[in-house]
Amino acid sequence: MCPDLLKHYSLSCGGVNGIVPTAEQAEEPLKMMVKTVQSGGSLSKYLAFDKQGELLHFS
Repeated sequence: MCPDLLKHYSLSCGGVNGIVPTAEQAEEPLKMMVKTVQSGGSLSKYLAFDKQGELLHFS
Protein backbone atom coordinates (compact mmCIF):
# COMPACT_ATOMS: atom_id res chain seq x y z
CA MET A 1 0.00 0.00 0.00
CA CYS A 2 1.26 3.46 -0.85
CA PRO A 3 2.01 5.49 2.31
CA ASP A 4 0.21 8.51 0.79
CA LEU A 5 -3.04 6.55 0.91
CA LEU A 6 -2.93 5.64 4.60
CA LYS A 7 -5.99 6.71 6.52
CA HIS A 8 -7.34 6.34 10.02
CA TYR A 9 -11.00 5.44 10.49
CA SER A 10 -12.73 6.06 13.79
CA LEU A 11 -15.52 4.05 15.30
CA SER A 12 -17.25 4.77 18.57
CA CYS A 13 -19.57 2.45 20.42
CA GLY A 14 -22.06 3.90 22.85
CA GLY A 15 -22.66 2.17 26.13
CA VAL A 16 -25.86 1.64 28.07
CA ASN A 17 -26.73 3.52 31.25
CA GLY A 18 -23.27 5.06 31.45
CA ILE A 19 -21.44 1.73 31.15
CA VAL A 20 -18.92 1.45 28.34
CA PRO A 21 -19.13 -1.64 26.11
CA THR A 22 -16.78 -4.54 26.74
CA ALA A 23 -14.17 -5.54 24.17
CA GLU A 24 -16.43 -8.42 23.14
CA GLN A 25 -19.39 -6.05 22.62
CA ALA A 26 -17.25 -3.67 20.54
CA GLU A 27 -15.83 -6.44 18.35
CA GLU A 28 -18.87 -6.92 16.06
CA PRO A 29 -19.25 -3.21 15.13
CA LEU A 30 -15.50 -3.09 14.42
CA LYS A 31 -15.73 -6.17 12.19
CA MET A 32 -18.65 -4.56 10.34
CA MET A 33 -16.63 -1.37 9.77
CA VAL A 34 -13.63 -3.32 8.45
CA LYS A 35 -15.89 -5.31 6.12
CA THR A 36 -17.47 -2.08 4.82
CA VAL A 37 -14.05 -0.54 4.13
CA GLN A 38 -12.72 -3.71 2.48
CA SER A 39 -15.79 -4.10 0.25
CA GLY A 40 -15.81 -0.46 -0.85
CA GLY A 41 -19.13 0.24 0.88
CA SER A 42 -20.45 3.59 2.04
CA LEU A 43 -18.20 5.28 4.59
CA SER A 44 -20.64 8.11 5.35
CA LYS A 45 -21.25 6.98 8.92
CA TYR A 46 -17.54 6.89 9.80
CA LEU A 47 -14.92 9.56 10.41
CA ALA A 48 -11.70 9.20 8.43
CA PHE A 49 -8.47 11.12 8.91
CA ASP A 50 -5.39 11.46 6.73
CA LYS A 51 -1.89 10.89 8.11
CA GLN A 52 -1.68 14.55 9.21
CA GLY A 53 -4.84 14.13 11.29
CA GLU A 54 -7.03 16.17 8.96
CA LEU A 55 -10.65 15.07 8.61
CA LEU A 56 -11.42 13.63 5.17
CA HIS A 57 -14.69 14.28 3.38
CA PHE A 58 -16.15 11.69 1.03
CA SER A 59 -18.52 12.61 -1.76
